[in-house]
Amino acid sequence: MADIFISYKREDRQVAERLSISLEQLGFNVWWDFQILSGQQFRRVIEKVIDQCAVAVVLWSELARESTFVIDEASYAREQNKLCPARIDDCRLPMGFGGDHVVDLRAWDGQMNHEGLQDLLRALEAKTGKAPRLGARAREGDDVARFAEMEAFKAAQAAENLSALRAFLRDYPKGAFSAFVKAQVEELHAHAPKVAAPAGGPPLAVDAPRHAPPLPPAPPPRYLQAPQPKRPPWPALAVGGALAIAVLALVVALRPWAPQQPPPAPIDEQARDVDAEIEAARLEERERAKQEIATRERQLREQGESAEAARRQAEQEAARRQGEQEQADRNAWGAAQRANSVAGYERYLSAYPSGLYSADARTARQRLAAAASAPPQVVTATPAAYDLAQLHPDVRRAVEQARDAERRANAAAARARQAAASAQDAARRARNGEAGYRAETLTWGEPSNTGRYETAFANGARNGYGVRTLTAGSAVGDVYAGQWSGGTIAGVGVFSFAQNPNNSANALRYEGEWANGLRNGVGVGHWSDGGRYAGGYREDLKTGPGVFYFADGRRHEGEFASGQYNGAGVFWDAQGRVVQAGAWSNNTLSQALSR
Repeated sequence: MADIFISYKREDRQVAERLSISLEQLGFNVWWDFQILSGQQFRRVIEKVIDQCAVAVVLWSELARESTFVIDEASYAREQNKLCPARIDDCRLPMGFGGDHVVDLRAWDGQMNHEGLQDLLRALEAKTGKAPRLGARAREGDDVARFAEMEAFKAAQAAENLSALRAFLRDYPKGAFSAFVKAQVEELHAHAPKVAAPAGGPPLAVDAPRHAPPLPPAPPPRYLQAPQPKRPPWPALAVGGALAIAVLALVVALRPWAPQQPPPAPIDEQARDVDAEIEAARLEERERAKQEIATRERQLREQGESAEAARRQAEQEAARRQGEQEQADRNAWGAAQRANSVAGYERYLSAYPSGLYSADARTARQRLAAAASAPPQVVTATPAAYDLAQLHPDVRRAVEQARDAERRANAAAARARQAAASAQDAARRARNGEAGYRAETLTWGEPSNTGRYETAFANGARNGYGVRTLTAGSAVGDVYAGQWSGGTIAGVGVFSFAQNPNNSANALRYEGEWANGLRNGVGVGHWSDGGRYAGGYREDLKTGPGVFYFADGRRHEGEFASGQYNGAGVFWDAQGRVVQAGAWSNNTLSQALSR
């Protein structure tokens, strides 16, 4: 299955993500984002993942060495001779691990030529048999299917119900995790509560949480209990008198004869976490979209279209439908916000139960329901974290637009990742010399920049999906995988930045929309220091509404132009408190605006 599993403490997520991105750029398959599976109940899942991988990289830190889960994962990996430990701070290794050879990543900030990273790569090559290669394709062929199976497996585990597990088995009946999931389904059936069936049928099992709380231990039999000595009744009488006084005081305090406030209505009838349900629904929607594309492609081929033309047209039609659905989703959300009522948000959730704004709609509905049912409260002077009510109307409007742009950017990033997977498949076809594809080496930009192009080819130019890898020059190692039109990068795709002279900003990757060979539209940018921007781009620069997250938890929300803060916006600290708000000019607050 996968090459590498990364074990880490939740607080060290930034380092784990940086390492996973670097290793994928070098051609490895990495499974690392298992925070949704953390906890005692998921130990078996993690064991299964370690069984499937070739090597487990454990990131030791002061926090990780105190984590029983990280220690258990490291022990299990070492038992299988798959352990590859790395130290990311000045921690002392846990007892029993001091004799291992440990890679030193304490000063690593994402640079490929770092001595510690090179030491790690040598160890990974020895265990996986793969030589790291800058610009290598991380997933191709069967790797794409295995990655999709892993994502579906994580979603099914997070949902924790029979429906999600059955959906996984339906899509991957012979996958690497099918036997494991079948055992979970049987376990759920064995412990599921029963409900009455119609007309004398057998009892029906209903979906139930996989892990019921343990029963309290039973008391020992009476004949094993020590006899209790007889005591005078005075203590019991004293306790009874005290209880009587307490009850009388409680009655006086509650004053049942006084008019009572009605109890607050429940905020939500389903007191369970809906995030997993939303993700499961979105996963089901993605699978349905894939089936629609396959069906439409088959219809076009029956009408006489070539295989490549049919696939391209089917994908374009699916992308257009998805764009129309997202626009309708945004329009419905805007109407719900303008209504700002429980009924308005319920109408949105009825139409889009797993839409782009479903989590926000649930939160808003809960807030309004609680406010309507709760007795009047004294307003405190301290505003809530990231509370827009404390902002000037112009700033608040800019922040709302920035958050909407962030959602659209995240959706574009998801489409870009799908396009990158299709591009890798097109590159494989080009290397194999299949009709409709071409592999060629050309200069790009400066004469010294040489690129390897492996793309679909139609109408005398690169059209469809493909990959460009820069093999020489100031941008050596940079890779684009995604859509092309008329010989130019256009559509959606993923650009992975290498550590080269052209990368002075230490960027990691961009996922989103393109036009005329440049970042144009909305997308998400990542940097090696943990920074992230989601919002608008124009001519390769951050322009339009967007949100920039700093690695230390601070953020700026508002308008950008030419890559800098320009226009209305707010700068928050890590606790969600306003630091500066108003009109900005070239990253400087030029006019403070307050409510």
